[in-house]
Amino acid sequence: MWDAVSLSLPASSISSNPPAQRDGLTGSDPIRTQIRMSSCLTFCGSIGRTCASAGIFRAVAGVVFSRSEELRALETPRVGYLIYRLERRLRARLDRAVSVHGVTTTEYVTLSVLREQDGLSSAELARLALVTPQAMNLVISALERRELVARRPHPEHGRVLRTSVTELGLAALSACDRDIDVIEAQMLGDLDPATLEVVRTALRSCAHALEQSASSEREQPAG
Repeated sequence: MWDAVSLSLPASSISSNPPAQRDGLTGSDPIRTQIRMSSCLTFCGSIGRTCASAGIFRAVAGVVFSRSEELRALETPRVGYLIYRLERRLRARLDRAVSVHGVTTTEYVTLSVLREQDGLSSAELARLALVTPQAMNLVISALERRELVARRPHPEHGRVLRTSVTELGLAALSACDRDIDVIEAQMLGDLDPATLEVVRTALRSCAHALEQSASSEREQPAG
């Protein structure tokens, strides 16, 4: 609004003074004075609008900054999501690596468990491989048909079959191990030994916590 204002000075108030005392400029007249004053007010109006705009800018900037803080908080991923993303990428790499040697990832895990703990039952293998007993029965049957494992009756429980990895199974397992060592080296290459041990401990702790909570939920009476 300031630039819309013009100021007219009475001619008498200007002409009554000597030329040198009018507005500091020799030869000025009422019309020139009016133009100069109007220009001055226009300039002041521009400053006023600039200040007002600066205030609006600061307000908007404050909102944007606050919103940016919220977005940054949302951009911090959940630990569960990071583990999920890692599991998906690792599983894809493992699937490709072990398939070259004629086994699936679940079969590789089963063979690995049997190498460490010979003579486990199908139910025990299912718990350790994190699959259902029905799924493990299919896995063991497939491995047995390819002579990668062998089963024999339990000496005390005839209906329970104990499973062992065969020489062919150990050979397939060793071939898979070499490729998986490469994948793990790539995955963990940026971690020093101390950090790697922290990761191992943290993962064990997280898995144990979920196992404990799941057990507690199963033990709670219904209703």
